[in-house]
Amino acid sequence: AKRLREEHKNGTYIWVDIYTSGSLIDGKPSYWGSAEVGTPEDARDKVNCQIEQGVDFVKPYSELKKDVYLALMDEARQKGVTAAGHVPISVTLDEAVVAGHRIDDHMYGMESLFYTREHADEMRHLFESGKYYEFQTLRIKYRDSILALQNLEKLNDKDIWFCPTYVTSKGTLRIFKKEMISDARNEYVPLVLKYHGMNNSIKDSWAEDNFLNTSRLDSIQFEMDKAEVLKREEQIKMLIKSGAKVIAGTDYIIPYIYPGFSLQEEMQTFARLGMTPLQALQTATINPAQAMKNDKVGEIKVGKRANVLLLNANPLEDIKNAQDIYAVILRGKHLNRAYLDGMLDKAKQLAKAKHIHEWFAPRFESDGIEATLKIFLENKETIDEEYPVRWNMLQSAARMFLRDEKKEEAFALVELMHDLYPDFVYAFAFTGDIFAKGGDKERARATYEKALEIYPCFNVVERWIKDLDEPVAFGQKYNSNEPEILGASIPCMHHNH
Repeated sequence: AKRLREEHKNGTYIWVDIYTSGSLIDGKPSYWGSAEVGTPEDARDKVNCQIEQGVDFVKPYSELKKDVYLALMDEARQKGVTAAGHVPISVTLDEAVVAGHRIDDHMYGMESLFYTREHADEMRHLFESGKYYEFQTLRIKYRDSILALQNLEKLNDKDIWFCPTYVTSKGTLRIFKKEMISDARNEYVPLVLKYHGMNNSIKDSWAEDNFLNTSRLDSIQFEMDKAEVLKREEQIKMLIKSGAKVIAGTDYIIPYIYPGFSLQEEMQTFARLGMTPLQALQTATINPAQAMKNDKVGEIKVGKRANVLLLNANPLEDIKNAQDIYAVILRGKHLNRAYLDGMLDKAKQLAKAKHIHEWFAPRFESDGIEATLKIFLENKETIDEEYPVRWNMLQSAARMFLRDEKKEEAFALVELMHDLYPDFVYAFAFTGDIFAKGGDKERARATYEKALEIYPCFNVVERWIKDLDEPVAFGQKYNSNEPEILGASIPCMHHNH
């Protein structure tokens, strides 16, 4: 991210403005593998570490304890850094807003608005006492939509923005799976997205989506999914009716999130649920500019940066017309329809690429490791046209070799990846375990230490170093210590159950 921003600044990379939090900050242990904090002092240290690394904001996550979260928010506020991310399960939305939480991802915390403080305390006591049936009974009994709307309206004068990410429903709810598997947009989805590397997987994370493949019967799961869809839509309708500040987002990297397409779909959802087309357009233009306090973009005026979408039809008549694009002007560069079609054709071509394991496997077998690596480095650009050369694809291939008990081949690909991506923390942090599982703890330790050298705020790696003598699976089971009622139902926390 730092390298891309520098290239963007000097004009060699013009395409994207990058605002980054660095790694998310979660409770201890963290769920995804991230920065993790267990005490208020840890939280303050992590905020300052990230500020030193040049973050634009900090990203709190779901499992933070209340006192730890409040310390994190206090330190960020004192240092002039904003917070955008998950409202933790341990706090109410009101408490998060008072603490300075500025962008609420996925509407987490909104559920707390449906209950009085007395009712919430009563339910928390039942939950913590293990009386789950009584807890669920009161949760249904006390849920008050009128109260929630009133509570939302009270937040109108607060600096809180909501990013619903409704489109994640398609990738996290099984009821949509058949529809999404046959979606025409899949022809644009490359392997490098499906093997994104964050879960250290050797499998296609879309075809074998852990969000969708639960053991429940469809008849049961579909009813649960319908209830979840209705809840999400009710919350969005409340945001619209209350006049809350909303920005469009997609939670990209979740299966069945299509870059570009899904943002359009999110705006269409807002219009379907009650926004005017103008309001829906604003969630992806002026609203995020204001949320990020960037006065150079978001509207067409003299003195603003010239990022303009030219359309063939009026989106104020039908929000779907925002997809009928005639041309794009990006920082003064004119991209006509032919150029845009070429980009789409290139995306389709890339989506047909093969897994790089298929290139290495037969050559390792016939030519040996050293000769194969020499051939690869001499022909990397050509190979990339058919077999994507990316850190996550090399990592995935290494894991496939390790699975097949070919550890020397696995180790060779990890070292190759390190040489190609020497400044990328994930290339090191998420590959130390390959050495460990292959029986080389010292190389694992050196890999983890390099990750901390690149990005010292990614302190979960410190735990992985300690765990080398007693390995803990990366996909550790998620165990929440907080009642869900005061925070969110967390679709993106169901991974690896």
